[in-house]
Amino acid sequence: MKTIALRQIGNSQGVILEKTILELVGADEKNSVFAMKIENGEIRLRPLTRAEQKEMIKKASKEIAQDQAPILKKLAE
Repeated sequence: MKTIALRQIGNSQGVILEKTILELVGADEKNSVFAMKIENGEIRLRPLTRAEQKEMIKKASKEIAQDQAPILKKLAE
């Protein structure tokens, strides 16, 4: 198991992942959106596929359209 240290990034803490590690899981600068799961005291990351990313965007767009329908209707007038 490889160890990495937390680093200060603005007001947050983060980790720097080496390019070779990202390549092993199929992530690159074009695919840099990850799903995060916290389970049994572990943080697990996995890159989302383009299809998963598009589905998340569609879902969020529908939720916004439903939540903000009255405002969007007024703007459309």
